[in-house]
Amino acid sequence: MAEAPRENFAIVLNENAKKVTRRVKRSLAEVVPWVQMYSSRTVEEAQVHIREIMDRGYEKIICGGGDGTVVQIINQIKMYMDEKNAQIRDLSGQVKDKIQTGEYPKLGILKLGTGNGWASVVGSKKPKKMLREMISKREYRLTRFNLVESEQQVFPFAGLGWDAMVLNDYLKMKQRFGKGAFKAYWNHLAGYITTLMVKSLPSELMRKQRPQVRVVNNSPRIFSVSHSSGIREMNIPSGQTLYEGPCNAAGAATTPNYGYHIKVYPFARRMPEYMNLRVIHSGALELVRNAKGVWMGTYESEGIQDFLARDVTLEFSEPMPFQIGGDACGYRERVRFRVSDFSVEVIDMS
Repeated sequence: MAEAPRENFAIVLNENAKKVTRRVKRSLAEVVPWVQMYSSRTVEEAQVHIREIMDRGYEKIICGGGDGTVVQIINQIKMYMDEKNAQIRDLSGQVKDKIQTGEYPKLGILKLGTGNGWASVVGSKKPKKMLREMISKREYRLTRFNLVESEQQVFPFAGLGWDAMVLNDYLKMKQRFGKGAFKAYWNHLAGYITTLMVKSLPSELMRKQRPQVRVVNNSPRIFSVSHSSGIREMNIPSGQTLYEGPCNAAGAATTPNYGYHIKVYPFARRMPEYMNLRVIHSGALELVRNAKGVWMGTYESEGIQDFLARDVTLEFSEPMPFQIGGDACGYRERVRFRVSDFSVEVIDMS
């Protein structure tokens, strides 16, 4: 198969993303007519495309979709690299860690999804403008991101509890009401806020008993962190309980933002090689009353505990709604989060 030119890159579009339309695809093709553009509707199609891109040796992959699209592409790249590493070991009997030598494409993120949380962290602009700047500059600032790993997937953020519950409620409301003239409304922030106020918040206020969680530290060092107190190492050895008690939401991230610039994990970039673990047991009304500070990641409360961790296990008293990278993943009673050995370099336009 022919190799890609050294300065070339491929664009991978998720046809299911909100803003991936025929008009958008045409406009992107006008900016970079020589670039190979792939589009897919299923995971299987995306896997075929990523394997072709990797085989052809493209140096950059520009992802067109939301956070879920980027997560899917990253995992397909990792799967490809893992398979290649296994083949090398079989042939030579020696382990060569290609993942750590940077022999895989850098990533660019086009804001074509619903929330675009990761895109907002790296300053991604309107798709046509971003591509034009990439072409004109030819040199890009790259920011390396560690990733969280769980259930054989890697991702920049994941959560259980309220955030996943609102996501599930939103998808149901969107499927039911987001048609015809109301489609645009349910594809924007207004749809999330409506879901929160009409469905998720009333359901939470009617809950009689809060879930309980036990958080176990699995790493040699762990830290508490807050805006007011800074970073403090905790005397919690590996295998010991970090927190046990009520929990409305919990999650881990190596990037601060969810969609719409909501800074859910404000300490995610505070220490290299660590993730921001957040456990929330504040009530829903408290968070709504302090919505601005919560949104900006500046609100502090005894009911919000932040840690810098490398490996933790969360055990819940009941099944909790679970999301990875903004995609609903069912329910879990036990989840392990750890900082992955696999990291990515992302084109940073900020």
